[in-house]
Amino acid sequence: MIAKEQAIRKGNNEAWRYMLPFFLIVSVVLFALFRFLGYGAAPTPFVCAENSVRYLVKSGDSCWSIVNEHNGKVADLMELNQGMDCSLLKAGSDICVPVSQ
Repeated sequence: MIAKEQAIRKGNNEAWRYMLPFFLIVSVVLFALFRFLGYGAAPTPFVCAENSVRYLVKSGDSCWSIVNEHNGKVADLMELNQGMDCSLLKAGSDICVPVSQ
């Protein structure tokens, strides 16, 4: 009985020895894929231009209400945030708002 158990343990050890390179290769490939896709990378800080401040969009905000609150113009808001669509503002997103002087 003891010899049979030792044979089973030896078989298990050999199986692990064959599987270890496979697990290492898969781990390295997954790590490289995550690095390539940007997972785990530090987020880039949100920086606004001079004479503007960072603003966190709230639910119900519109471009007009944001600039009205900061005594600015919608055209200036659009210039600071290239590619922004006022009809697609999402709550929780960051934008730069011009500071009135």
